[in-house]
This record gives sequence, structure tokens and C-alpha cells, in this order.
Amino acid sequence: MRILIAAVLLSLALCSAAEKRDWQAGTTLSSERQERICGNDTCVYQEFRFQGEKKVYTARETLRWRWSKEANVTVNAPVKFAVDAKERKLYVIDDGGKEHEMEVVSKALR
Repeated sequence: MRILIAAVLLSLALCSAAEKRDWQAGTTLSSERQERICGNDTCVYQEFRFQGEKKVYTARETLRWRWSKEANVTVNAPVKFAVDAKERKLYVIDDGGKEHEMEVVSKALR
């Protein structure tokens, strides 16, 4: 019973943390796949540029496995995203409604 209660409390905490994000409307400016040699492996990234009201963000999503799918966003289309400046993370809701977490690579004023 204690495990069940702990699991419910943990899931509520995670849901409330996701709801506290400051979502903003913007536009997807670009999407580019990059492959780099990392030791003996090839690292695959999808790099995006998102334009918000005041800033343009470049964010990188690491595709950890060969079957991983990048965020399904349309270039030059509206997008919903949130930025966590402390952790240098960007969260985006893709065209299918799925949330993706990315690393902020750079940001610039508009």
C-alpha cells in the first residue's frame, strides 16, 4: 500500500512540474540532422531553431538510439515551446502532441 501511495504522489509531482512550464507560442525556423563521430560511435543530433516573441533559440535533441524519432515539427509553422534557463533546457510540443526535451545550444535577441 505504501508503494502505491508513493507512486501516486511521485506521478502527481511530475505532472505538476510539467504544468508549471511557461509555454509560449513561436515559429520553427529550421530543422537539421547532424551526425558526428563520438569515440567509436556516431552521435546523431537533430538541431532546431525556434523563434519566440523576444528571442531565437537553437536547441539540440540527441537521438540516443537508431530507432529514436526527432520532434515532428513543421518548418515555418507555429509551435508551442517552453524554456528552462537554469537548466538550459527547451521543451517543445510537436505536431503529434508529444513533448520533447532538448538542450539549448544558443539564444539571440530578435
